[in-house]
Amino acid sequence: MKYFSIAAVLLTLAILYGCGSSKSALYLSYDKDKGKESSIGDFIRLKNGDVIKGDMKKAKLGLGLLNSKGSVTMADGTEYAAKDIEEFQIDSMFNKRIPGSEKFFYGRKKSGKINLYYRHYSSRGTDAGGHYYSSSYDLYWLQKGKEAPIEKFSVKLLESMVADDKAASRLMTEYEGESAKERKDSELDKIIDVYNGKA
Repeated sequence: MKYFSIAAVLLTLAILYGCGSSKSALYLSYDKDKGKESSIGDFIRLKNGDVIKGDMKKAKLGLGLLNSKGSVTMADGTEYAAKDIEEFQIDSMFNKRIPGSEKFFYGRKKSGKINLYYRHYSSRGTDAGGHYYSSSYDLYWLQKGKEAPIEKFSVKLLESMVADDKAASRLMTEYEGESAKERKDSELDKIIDVYNGKA
């Protein structure tokens, strides 16, 4: 009975948290405006630079932001292939391709002096023992200024980006002084929000 209980616990953990995943469970929240382009509603910007404004009827892009296959259809019925789209906004969520990883669209959670982009990943399957597993996580990228390079998120990168703001830099110092158990993702949210003047 003891061995059965241990096996049951291990299987439960595999189902809840995924089997063998080494990805961080970091979760950062949205701005109140969801990082949208506030001066414009739904729109598409094509790779050739053309901008098409107007309500979207539907967007067939796989599962949310997971891939760039499919198309976007405007309210007037005009359809645009995803492969021709550089960025778009639908339902107040701004999405764009990131240089070096153009296969996918990435959602913008925060906008301002620092932009925060993300992509949601999920996986599921069966391990060698026939046990089902699933896992999901978000990966993040940072950009300081609209024209700056978009770089994969790290605490050190964020620290360097907020170094010119006393309030945000002080919060970062406090965060880095905490133990791993004490640190909260919401503290990183606040650092970015303070820097962007949205705290």
